[in-house]
Amino acid sequence: MQKKFLPISVLYLLSLIYGCERTEDFNHVYLQNHNLLRAYTSSNILTNLQLLQTAYPGIVSLADNISYDVSIYSISYKTTFLGEDIIASGLVSIPDTEGSFPIISFQNGTNTCHSNAPSVNHNNVLYSLLTINSGNGFIIALPDYIGFGESEEYLHPYFHTESSNQAVRDMILAIEEFTDYFEGLKVNKELYLMGYSQGGWATLSVLKDIEQYPLEDYTLVLASCGAGAYDLIDFAHYIFTLETYPNPFYLPYFIESRRQNGIIDDPLSLFFKEPYASMVPGLFDGSLCNSELNSYLTTDISDLLKDHFLSDFDTSDDFIPVRNELLASSVTPWKLSTPLMITHSNGDHSVPIQQSLDLYDNLIAAGTLENDLSFNEIYDIDHNDAIIPWGISTLIWFIN
Repeated sequence: MQKKFLPISVLYLLSLIYGCERTEDFNHVYLQNHNLLRAYTSSNILTNLQLLQTAYPGIVSLADNISYDVSIYSISYKTTFLGEDIIASGLVSIPDTEGSFPIISFQNGTNTCHSNAPSVNHNNVLYSLLTINSGNGFIIALPDYIGFGESEEYLHPYFHTESSNQAVRDMILAIEEFTDYFEGLKVNKELYLMGYSQGGWATLSVLKDIEQYPLEDYTLVLASCGAGAYDLIDFAHYIFTLETYPNPFYLPYFIESRRQNGIIDDPLSLFFKEPYASMVPGLFDGSLCNSELNSYLTTDISDLLKDHFLSDFDTSDDFIPVRNELLASSVTPWKLSTPLMITHSNGDHSVPIQQSLDLYDNLIAAGTLENDLSFNEIYDIDHNDAIIPWGISTLIWFIN
């Protein structure tokens, strides 16, 4: 039988990766496990970025600064959810070198399928674009959120402030412990935050949380929020005024995630017409992704939502629990001290640009200095199409 050998280049790369990883045990508070998923040389990264330059010319600024090889890992770590200790997970990329580096924490947008969690689908184009930027001298974190990866036995608590903030905070602390395994690699305690869509909301929420309850010795440097829904009562009102809405699963996701996690106990028939009320529990089992889930519902708002819900949402006692949850999950503006870039496309049909315009105005009204805020308007493209341009502009801002 002919023996098969790994190419010398692969053996060399593996020796670099495993040669720098320490094997001793550590008494960690947060980190549970870590697994190597993929590695890139700096030349691989440059090639990948150059392939995207035709579609996204701004990406050349990212390619110009690549200095390091990169390794990508999944990690599991301890966090809490509704007062219980659980294990969560996420994706981490590190520069393959000695040194002290800042953390970028990226909070991803709305997702319903287990197969698209960052630690599961690390080859996703957006996740890859983010993680290879460890070659620019960052440790990059992509939390899975509760309900995905190691915690997929739970239905993800969609737009749930406490668990979202906690999962991000605890992953940052787990990454600090994770660097113990690499000789000479450290976190320099500088923190950058970025997120789009649900992730824009999650980023704003955890930014406020960390400003009010700081992570010990960490300094918030910059934050970037793209196309988020920040005032969920206003967002609900917006949906209620429409005849059709392209993502009808958003509201069932919010309500059913509260029901399955014991936060509210209202029947689905209070909110949704048949056949959808009976269908909703089976739709959110993690097997269906966003567009697939939409196909089981209707984009016609009057066919999806009960008349009582549409007409009496603001006044009926029947809807107090859901109103309270929407209020609790909205991010109340405050006088922030971390420079923040707010981005939104005026062609967004999923989340109206008014959410971001109002956020800007309300942050100023709360005392935020205009020098600490910028508004980046993207023109004439829809919600999902704006995420890569937002991500590139955010990373360029962070690097420069």
